[in-house]
Amino acid sequence: MNAQSVVMIGATGAVGGVVVKTLAAMPQLQRLTLLGRRPVEGISGAAITQQLVDVFDPTSYAKHLPGHATAICTLGVGQRAGMSRQEFVRIDKTAVLENGTLAGSILTMDAAFRMLVTRIGLSLIDAARMCATTPAESIKAADLGAIAAGKWADLTVLDRDLHVMDTYIGGEAAGN
Repeated sequence: MNAQSVVMIGATGAVGGVVVKTLAAMPQLQRLTLLGRRPVEGISGAAITQQLVDVFDPTSYAKHLPGHATAICTLGVGQRAGMSRQEFVRIDKTAVLENGTLAGSILTMDAAFRMLVTRIGLSLIDAARMCATTPAESIKAADLGAIAAGKWADLTVLDRDLHVMDTYIGGEAAGN
């Protein structure tokens, strides 16, 4: 990944918040443009600009895309409170535009993990923290997100290319 100039959509959620903080801390970052439905709180810097856009209308953010070497999408809704089921599914599951064009889709955790390692350049440990520890902490689930005594032990075994080989739920093979 070229971390000098990044455009990111959907940086207000749990995963997006961690990604944007990680990017903002990178010394090579020269430009970070954040596009979203609402402002990202607590993030600022000379290299960072924020634009409020309609994520379902590419014309609302098209002018902010040129000049970036990397694009990251962490668009989603963590909780459905305050919106209809239809709006929740539209934003969090499919992000389909009015004309039927797919603007985003469901990002599986293994694909997110793979992207963080192979495209963003994070270590396996940092990517695991982003995909497990950080989401667990954000929902205050003290018994999740780490491998330790007294915590739930749902594990995924990946191959060298970071594709799922096996999954263990509660210590039992899930039969992948």
